[in-house]
Amino acid sequence: MRICFNKIVNSYIAIIVLTLLILIRDLGHITVPFIIFSFTVLIFGLLTDSNGRLLIISYLLPFCRALPYSELLIIVLFIDMVFSIKKIKVHSGLYLPILLIIAIELLDYIRFNIFSNEIIYLVLYMLYAVYVIDQGIAINQESKIAKAFSIGTIVAVISVVIREVSLLGMNYITAYGVRFGTETNGLIVTNFNSNELAMYCAVAASLMIVEFLHSKNRFDLFLGVIVSALGFVSVSRTYLIIISVVWLYYIMKQIRSVKGIIITILMLIILLFILTYFFSDFTSWIMSYYSQRNKQASLDGFGGRTSIMSTLFKYYFASLWSMLFGYSEMYPNILNLGAAHNGLQEMLISWGLVGFIILIIWIITMLRYRYIKLGKVSKECIIPFFVFLLFIQTLQFFAMHNYLILMTITIIYVSSHIENNIRRKV
Repeated sequence: MRICFNKIVNSYIAIIVLTLLILIRDLGHITVPFIIFSFTVLIFGLLTDSNGRLLIISYLLPFCRALPYSELLIIVLFIDMVFSIKKIKVHSGLYLPILLIIAIELLDYIRFNIFSNEIIYLVLYMLYAVYVIDQGIAINQESKIAKAFSIGTIVAVISVVIREVSLLGMNYITAYGVRFGTETNGLIVTNFNSNELAMYCAVAASLMIVEFLHSKNRFDLFLGVIVSALGFVSVSRTYLIIISVVWLYYIMKQIRSVKGIIITILMLIILLFILTYFFSDFTSWIMSYYSQRNKQASLDGFGGRTSIMSTLFKYYFASLWSMLFGYSEMYPNILNLGAAHNGLQEMLISWGLVGFIILIIWIITMLRYRYIKLGKVSKECIIPFFVFLLFIQTLQFFAMHNYLILMTITIIYVSSHIENNIRRKV
């Protein structure tokens, strides 16, 4: 029991140390070499267990654009496999789709005379996602993984907002309509695509709201409120719609709990008061920006996405090969176009109908393995996965490899809050 406790504590210590390093770099303007982050994860990875290592990886996900995140995955995966080599039981149904996608990718490379090492990163992230599901990592620890990711999102977004306000000034941000997450001034610091920031916040908020519905722990609700509010700095219309639906669901579930509704309303009132009284310029900017973006969207079709989808579908139907096997993950270079802004279309244009079917089966297989193998769970626990699935239709999917880790976190959470007697059968 003491050893288990120490391993959990070690992962928390690792998160604190890594957070301090990131904040020193991002807000203190002190250079922290990537090797320091890798070495820290290596040391603490050896001092904790599989659950602790996944906890660290989940927490760091929102910071991944300014970390050697792929290298950290390799370190964690290597340590896991070394310590678990005798216990690993491979379920080929989970890994076979990866081999099939590799085959399609290589065929596309040959056909279009292009080579890219992106396939290595793609395989790494797919392999780690499957490994986590296949080996049953985070069983009984799903709530901790969800909290780690949510707290990481809160810290990452707050640090980005503080850095950009101090760097540019609020007057400049409001005057030129700067969206938080993209201004790095050439520095290696935490940054986001603004829609990516919105997706992280939407998933984190849904995780914490569902968690509170089960745990009744007010800290979970507090995290849900905070991350929901932070998501608005993305000025994403998709975020506004999805987060409204998630909170509407929460209210409907709490309608019989007068105490829960009162606590939530009080939290929201306090938060709104703080924002409008102390950050009036900030809130008025967000409201005016939403208004401007809605007007623009009505002119160019959902922020230009309609045109992008139309163009990519034209290339998708260009030949029998492109329809069946796509253009590979490097389709933007082959077609000399921008990236897709729809997750499902991205799979079609990358690997064709064949690859699309393979990947859909792969995702369903991971869900079924986590869901069926562990027993019946509350339907609420699948809400974060659907939030992710909906949001990814406004972004890239597999091309942004880190999104596969976010998907894995939501799949893990599907098995959360299973009754103890069912757990013991696993």
